[in-house]
Amino acid sequence: MTESRRDTALLPVYRVRPLPLCYVSQDMGNFTYRFNNGVRFDLPIYAWYIEGGSQKVLVDTGANSEHMRKYRNFEATDINTFDDALVKVGLKASDIDMVIQTHLMLDHCANTRKCTKAKVVVQQTELEFAIAPHPILAPTYIRELFMGLNLQLVSGYTEILPGIDLIPVPGHSPGCQAVSVNTSKGKVVI
Repeated sequence: MTESRRDTALLPVYRVRPLPLCYVSQDMGNFTYRFNNGVRFDLPIYAWYIEGGSQKVLVDTGANSEHMRKYRNFEATDINTFDDALVKVGLKASDIDMVIQTHLMLDHCANTRKCTKAKVVVQQTELEFAIAPHPILAPTYIRELFMGLNLQLVSGYTEILPGIDLIPVPGHSPGCQAVSVNTSKGKVVI
């Protein structure tokens, strides 16, 4: 057994539960650097529940069709409300101890304020950018959705809980982070 496998075996084991919230009709050209302009597709929006351990942890809180219409005038269709999605895994928003924001664009944080007792973990570089975004991305950062939350800022690679690591993945946004979760089938990266 390698050293890294031995270390992984000692970590808590979690289960990652997808919480589908809605899908948004989008133009493929917006995601493929202007190739396939005019080709429509349905972009799903999720929150993710990390089940197990002593804390109730969400990765992102997503958005619903109402948010997408209100803030971006996007056509969207609900799958579940945020509250209904949580009920399906036996939770309510007030149960959540921690929300890990992969980034602060509205489709990832529109429901975070509902998690009233949660600590909200975000990369410091993401918060700095979200407060004063580049004009091209400014419509995707809605300050009222993230300002005033109980933010816990991190910088770079961070083990946030045993078996849950934050990995900087700038590109989509300057402070974007992936979340690596130890599961019974190995590491899952959100």
